[in-house]
This record gives sequence, C-alpha cells and structure tokens, in this order.
Amino acid sequence: MKKILLIYIVFMSCTGGGICQAEKMKQLVLTGPPVAETYPLYCMQEFEQLNNIADEIKFVPWDSTDQLRAMIVAGQVDYAILTTASAAKFYNKGVPIRIVDVLYPSSLGVVSADPDIESIRDLKGTEVVLPFRPGDMPEVIFSVLMSGQGLVQGSDIRLRYVGSPMMAVQLMLLGRAKNAFLSEPAISMAVYRSRLIEGKSPAPLLRKSIDIQHEWSEVYPEHPFIPLVAIAAVGNKAAMPEVVRPFRKAYRANASWCLKHPVETAKQFSVLFPGLCEKAVSENIKATCYRIEPAAEARGEINFFLNIVKAKNPACIGGKIPDENVIWKP
Repeated sequence: MKKILLIYIVFMSCTGGGICQAEKMKQLVLTGPPVAETYPLYCMQEFEQLNNIADEIKFVPWDSTDQLRAMIVAGQVDYAILTTASAAKFYNKGVPIRIVDVLYPSSLGVVSADPDIESIRDLKGTEVVLPFRPGDMPEVIFSVLMSGQGLVQGSDIRLRYVGSPMMAVQLMLLGRAKNAFLSEPAISMAVYRSRLIEGKSPAPLLRKSIDIQHEWSEVYPEHPFIPLVAIAAVGNKAAMPEVVRPFRKAYRANASWCLKHPVETAKQFSVLFPGLCEKAVSENIKATCYRIEPAAEARGEINFFLNIVKAKNPACIGGKIPDENVIWKP
C-alpha cells in the first residue's frame, strides 16, 4: 500500500495530466542571419523570456550558409532562422530538424540605380548582382521569376555573383553595379547610404525598384506568398511541445515589440552585425510587417514552394520533397 501511495504521489507531482515537464535545458542556442526575421529572435536573449526553459539563452549570428551548416550538423543550435529549402535539405540528410513556423511576406527586392526599372521585365538587357553562389536560393528565386516572365538567364539578363549582400551593396555604392537582388535590411542600407553620398559620389541614387513578393504573386497568383523563411527546431529537446509553445509565444511577442520600438531594436541589432547601419535598420523595421504562420497550417504552400525549388535545383532541398515529419506538429 505504501509503495502504491508513493507511486501515486510521484505521478501527481507531474504536470499536464500526467506528463512530466521537460527537464530544464542548460542552454538554449538561437541563430539567425542579418535579416529582418532575425530581429525578434535576438530579443529573446536580451529579454530573458525563456529562462523557465533554459538556464541560459544565447544568440549566435550566422553570416554564411557554411557557418550555419557547421553549427547545425554539430548540434550546436536549438532554433534557427533559415530558408525552408535549407531546412528540407538538412532533414533529408538525416538531421533532426522540424519547421515550426514560416514567415511572410518576403523581404526580397531589387535595388536599382535606374529610375525606369519597375519590374523584372524591365531588367532585360541588364546585369543583376546576386549574393552567394550559383544554385543558391537567391539565384533559384530570381531564375524562377525570370522564367515566369519569359526571360532567359544569360541572353536576357546577366547574373553576377558576389560573396555576400554587403558586398553587393558596396559595389552599388561605388557605382560598379546598377542592379542588385537583396533582402532586408541590406535593401534599406543601400538606399539610405546612397542618399548620404548623393552629390559626393559618381554613383547614382539607389532605390528599391522591384518588390519580389509582388512579382511572385504575378507569376503564381494562386500561391501569392513565398514561404521562403522558416523558424526551425533542431534536435529532439527543442522540438518538445513544452519548449516549442513558449518559444513561439516569445517570438510573436518580440516581433510586436520590435515594430513598436524600431530605434531600440536597430541599435541592438547593428551592434550584433557591425556591417549594418543603425539608421537603415530602423527605417526597415518601420516598414516591416510580420506574418507568422504555423508550419502545419502552411504545409500546402511549403510543398508548392519546395516543388518549384526542386524543379530548378534539386540539390537545394537534398534531392527530394521531405516527408510530412519535417513539419512540427503539436
């Protein structure tokens, strides 16, 4: 009888209808690149909102896909901002990763020195600078949209590759490139800095000429949003419901805070990524609109997008569409 009573007491000390709470993690590591979707993630470290989950919340920035790959494969990350295609590729390679949320709308755009450029069709006969390498996501997205407008890479639009978005911005500010395919906050930084040097440099004034989200909706009107950016849980502990639920709540709360406090957010973020301009980041935040959708509810859009990527470059997603377990489910 005493043994039964002891078992009952232990059972009742658990929470959630008999499911014991997850053991508190020593450290929860978050990572993201210098893009708008990373702002709320970084705030989690600053505001200590997840201290009931882990003793320490640590944010580690990533600047290249090679760096991200090394951290994820080594099991050094719990939550990451990355592309849905990258998450699919990691999953297909056997990494225990789950897409938790997808983020809309896309912050991609084309910055141009030509005031007559308003759409991808207008870029015919020009050169466009893209960050990273052939076959990476910037080229895949841009090539898909070119094809959708009946344009051919090489003969209609020449693509020039550089190592990073910041390198593309620098080329434009030096007047050595006229068009660049970028994401925020690199877009805002290019536009802002070109205003600062207007009249002091031979480089013309830059502006965001093309909204890639709009171009995508023209090519795919039945799937108007690009589920390009994802939040993924890496490893079994990070994917536990007891961890995912408060993480999601904190990310959404921080997204709201960032929009209400653009100056404070920009100041913190520009320290984290020294290559960014605080004023440009602040202006970007003021124009940002976060739409955060659970991946389980966006499965159809994710599959549609991954099939397009697969048709263009199967290697981007690891050669195949991942099974349904790539999506985190409550």
